[in-house]
Amino acid sequence: MSSASRIPPGPRGLALVQAIRFLRRDPLNAMLSFAREYGDLVHLGEGPLHIYMVNHPDLVRDLLVGHAARLRKPRSTTRPVIDFLGSGLLVSEGALWRSERHTMQPVFHHRVIDAYGQEMVACIDAVLAGWHAGDVHDIDEEMLKMTLAMVTRTLFRANVQDAEEMVVRAVKVLQKVSYQQGQLGLPIPRWLPLPGNRQKWHYIDELDVLVARIIQSGRAAGHESGNMIAMLAAGIDQPDSVMTERLLRDEVMTVLLAGHESTANGLTWMWYLLTQHPEVQEQLRAEAEAVLEGRPPTVADFKRLTYAENVVKEALRLYPPAWALPREPLEDIALGDYTLKQGSMVIAAPYVIHRDPRFYPQPDAFIPERFDTDQDTSPFAYIPFGAGPRFCVGTAFAQMAMRMVLVRVQQGFRLTLVPGERVGLDPLLTLRPTNGVHIQMQRWN
Repeated sequence: MSSASRIPPGPRGLALVQAIRFLRRDPLNAMLSFAREYGDLVHLGEGPLHIYMVNHPDLVRDLLVGHAARLRKPRSTTRPVIDFLGSGLLVSEGALWRSERHTMQPVFHHRVIDAYGQEMVACIDAVLAGWHAGDVHDIDEEMLKMTLAMVTRTLFRANVQDAEEMVVRAVKVLQKVSYQQGQLGLPIPRWLPLPGNRQKWHYIDELDVLVARIIQSGRAAGHESGNMIAMLAAGIDQPDSVMTERLLRDEVMTVLLAGHESTANGLTWMWYLLTQHPEVQEQLRAEAEAVLEGRPPTVADFKRLTYAENVVKEALRLYPPAWALPREPLEDIALGDYTLKQGSMVIAAPYVIHRDPRFYPQPDAFIPERFDTDQDTSPFAYIPFGAGPRFCVGTAFAQMAMRMVLVRVQQGFRLTLVPGERVGLDPLLTLRPTNGVHIQMQRWN
C-alpha cells in the first residue's frame, strides 16, 4: 500500500463512536483533544463516513490554496444558509463565485474602506450616547447594533435603525436553526411545521422586506463614493455581467448579515477578554490619549495606535469568528502522506491552530504583545478570516471597524464583566456567546 493511500490516525471502534458524540456535543474541545492525541491530520470514520481535521499550517496551505479548485463548501452546511443568502458570494461555487468575487472586490478595496472612517465614528458615537456610568448592557447585542449601522450607512447608504432589534433577533435565530439543520445533513422543507423552521422563515421574510428597502435607498443615493448597491446595480443587464436583480438581493443580504455579524462577534469576544485584563484597558487608554489627545480616531492614526492593533489581532486569535472552515473534496486528493476521500468532510479549524503551542507560546493566554514582532511561523498559522481564494473579501472592513470601535469606546469607558457572569462558547455558523456577555460601563476616573 502506498503511503498516500493510508488512513490518517484517529479513533477506531468504540472510541470512534465516543469521539463522534464528543464532536457533536462539544466541537471546540473535541477538536483540540483530537489534535493533541492524534496530530496534524486526524481521521474520524468508518464505512462511508469520513471526517478529516487539518491541524497544521502547512497542510492548511496545501488544502485551501493548493487544492482550492478541487473543493467546495459542504452541501450539508450551506443548504440551510442558501435559504436566506441565495446565490450570494458566501455560498456560491465555481464560475458564478469567481465572477461574484471579481465584482465584489472593488467594493472592499482599501481606498474605498479608508473613506468610511468618519461615518464609522458617527455610528459608534450614536450607540455610546445611550451608555451611562453604571449601565449594564449585553455587549453582544450592542456590538451587533453598532456594526449593523456601520455596514448599512457606509456600504448601502441606508438607515435601518428602526429595524435593528429585528435584525439582532433574526441573526440569533438564523444562526442557531441553520446550524442545527446543517447537523442533520438533510434538506428541511419550508412547509415543515417545526418551531425552529417557522421562526427561521418568519425572519427570512422580514429580512427580505428590509433588503428591498435597503436596495431602494441605495439606488436613490446614486453613485456616491463607496455605494455598494449602485456599484453592483450598474452591472445588471451588462453583456459580460452575471448580476441580476435576484443576485443583487442575495449579495446585499449576504453583506448585511455576514458582514456585520462576524465583526460584532470579534468585538464581543474582544470586550470579554478586556474585562479580564484591566491592565490592557489602561494601556489602550494611555495610547489613545497620547496619540489622539481627546479627538476621535481617523484612519491615518492607526499607524501610531499599534497596541490597539495588537489587541484586535490577539482577540481574533483566541476567538476567531470563523472557528472552522469546512470543505468537501470533489475528488480524492492527496494531503501530506494521506488521501482524503471524495465527498468527505474536511475541517481546517482556526480555533485549533491558533491555540497550538508550537506556534503560540502560552496559547490560551491573552498576550497582545506577542504581535509586537513578526511571528516566526507560517502565515497560515493565523487565519481568523479564512485562507486561500475564499479568504473573506470583507477582511479590511472588519479590521478597520474593530480598531475604530476599540479606540473610540476606550476613550470614554472602562468595561467590567458583571459579577457572577458565566460566558459560554456557542460554535454555530460563527463563534457566538451562549447567552450574551453582560458588561457594566464605567467612566474613567
